[in-house]
Parts: sequence; C-alpha cells; structure tokens
Amino acid sequence: REAVALVAKFFLQNLHTLQRHQQFGQLWLMVLRLMLLFEKRGKDDRDAELEEIARETLKNLLQVLLSMKVLGFVAKKGSGSAAEPTGDTPVWWQMTWDCIEVFLPGFGDEFSKSTVPEKRIQAPEPPAVLADAPDPAPLR
Repeated sequence: REAVALVAKFFLQNLHTLQRHQQFGQLWLMVLRLMLLFEKRGKDDRDAELEEIARETLKNLLQVLLSMKVLGFVAKKGSGSAAEPTGDTPVWWQMTWDCIEVFLPGFGDEFSKSTVPEKRIQAPEPPAVLADAPDPAPLR
C-alpha cells in the first residue's frame, strides 16, 4: 500500500522535471506498469484495499496527465474510431490505453466517459428575474 503512494507521490512531485526528459514516455509506462501490477496483486491476493488504492491512484495519475495535456485519449487499435492516433500523437499514448485495456478491460472507456465532458455542453441559464420582488432600498 505504501509503495503505491510512494510511486505516485514521487512521479507527481517530479512531473515537471520528468516530462522534459527525452524518455518521458518510457518513464510514464514504467509507472503505469507498476500501478497495474499493484492492482493485479491486490486482485490475486484478494486484497480489496490494495486493489482499490491502486485503481484510484491510477485514475488520479491519469487525471493529472490529462488535465496538464501531457496525455490524451486514443481509441483502441483497430476500432476505426475518428479518434485514431494521428502522425503527431506520441506512441506512448496508444501504449498507455492499450496496456490499461489488457489489464483492466473497460476501464479506459469508463474513465473517459467520466472524465471527458459531453460534446453538447449546455450554456448556463441566465439568472432568474424575480418579477414580484420589491426594488431594493436605495443606499444612503
């Protein structure tokens, strides 16, 4: 349990420095593999707490990388989706989501639905005008 927190804390505290490294994609994939191994270990040992901690920590790491635009969503290989990687998409983005899908089937789709806002964002409604409300007293 402590190892999960230690790996995540080190990665996040040093993210700005790490992301400038030429091999950042490989560094991230190592962290991802560790989180997936922790999650698998929890499942294999029937340690629900370790499994949940690893999964929630992975969600947090992904959320941070996505919000900082260090990582992006990529469709599963062969899905024919419009979100297929383009030539300028880093290979490690595809590897991230493919690896997650192998170890945690459906996690990526579920995570993306809970993270990415719907395309049809409603404009905020204007504040309601109270027709029957008395005019405020003038300031003196």
